[in-house]
Amino acid sequence: MKTISYKGFGMSNYYKFIITLITLSFIAFSTNLSAQSYEPAVSGTKLNQKDLIRQFFGKWKFEKAKDTIYTFECKAFKDGLDLYFTYKISGQIMMEQKGLMDYDSKSEKFIQKISNPDYPPFAMWFTSKDTCESGPLKDNLNMNSAVPDRRWEFDSPDQLILSFRTKNGYMPTLTFTRENP
Repeated sequence: MKTISYKGFGMSNYYKFIITLITLSFIAFSTNLSAQSYEPAVSGTKLNQKDLIRQFFGKWKFEKAKDTIYTFECKAFKDGLDLYFTYKISGQIMMEQKGLMDYDSKSEKFIQKISNPDYPPFAMWFTSKDTCESGPLKDNLNMNSAVPDRRWEFDSPDQLILSFRTKNGYMPTLTFTRENP
C-alpha cells in the first residue's frame, strides 16, 4: 500500500490544510471530543449495516476549484470497503492513500485501517438508512470507544454530504458527487 505523500514544495498552506482536512474525513485522528457525551440514534428497527455500506460503492468527487479535486473510490471488500483516495491540483496527484474497512459483527460497526501506520483505526456505523457517523477509536480496537466526530449523509443516491463536529459546533460541510452513476 502507498502512504501519504505531498509532491511539490510550492504548495500553499491553504492547500495543505484542505488536503489534511479531507484526508482526515476517512482516517482517524485524535480529538478532544472524549469528554463529550454521545447518545447514538435509536430506531424501532435494527439497521442492516452491511447492506447500507453499499451506498458508498463507486467513485466520489469533491471539487474545491476547477483544478483542485479530491476523489475517493469505494469497492467491495469482504463485508466492507476497499478505499482509494487522491487529491489532485492541476491534474497532478498531490496525495494518494489506500485503506480497508471491514465489518465487526460483535459491535455492528465497521473498522478502518489505512496504509499509513501513523494513524490509528476508526469506526463507522449507520444511525439511519441515509446517515452514518465515524470517529477514531480511543482504545485501539475497542469499537465502543469511538466518539463520532464526523457525519456522512446521503442527500441523494449520487450526493454525499460530510460534516465535521467540533467542541464549538460544526465545521463547514463538504459535498461529494458520485462520478458516472
